[in-house]
Formats: sequence, structure tokens, C-alpha cells
Amino acid sequence: TLKADTIQSTGGGAATLTKQSAAKAFINFNGTGTAASRKTFNSSSITDNGTGQFRISMVSAMSDADFALLGSCIGDSSTSNRTMALAASRGASTSSIMDVNTARANNETETDWTHTSLAAFGDLA
Repeated sequence: TLKADTIQSTGGGAATLTKQSAAKAFINFNGTGTAASRKTFNSSSITDNGTGQFRISMVSAMSDADFALLGSCIGDSSTSNRTMALAASRGASTSSIMDVNTARANNETETDWTHTSLAAFGDLA
């Protein structure tokens, strides 16, 4: 049994997860106004590419661009802002970039949400 609060590489860098079932990257960010990360693991930056269009760069790359990307979006408390859709952006993701589009599910209008969360699952390079 190995128990640890922090795991670090011998060079002092960030830990690398190898467990298959663990997310290899995640981010929770505010997509309204200036996009800003709240919580993150294995992401270095977020770029707002327009309404409902975001690019998240990963610190440690995945083995290829075919990783599983899961996410959710939440707007404010009004009923009209609670239907959402999240999709990997039209073929732009790479092994080190998560490109996503966020939209309203009822009419597919790209929308910035107050809370957007993403998680990447797969193998690291």
C-alpha cells in the first residue's frame, strides 16, 4: 500500500497520472467576459476564440487526439440559461489541445456559460 498527499517527479515537476481510470486533464472555467479558470489539472491556458468557442492547452499531451472529452455547462439560475450543449470543436482538437464549443441545446446558438467543466480521459504520451 502506498499513501501520499503529493507525488512529484524526480526532477521536481508536476506528477504524471498513469492510472487508466483517472482523468488526465480537467478544467472548470468562467466562459463569460474574460475566460478564467477556477480549478484545473494539466492545463496551461484557456483561450476565448469567440462566443461559445474555447481552446484549452494541456501541459502534458495525450498519446493522440482520440481521447474522450466530457463536459458540462451551467448558466445562471433563469430557466432560459439552463439548457446546454457541449461539443468537441469541429476537428480542431489535438493531443495537447481541447477545442470545445458551448451552445444552447434548444437552438444550437453558441453561448458563453458562467460555469463550464471539461475532463479528458485516455493515455498520456
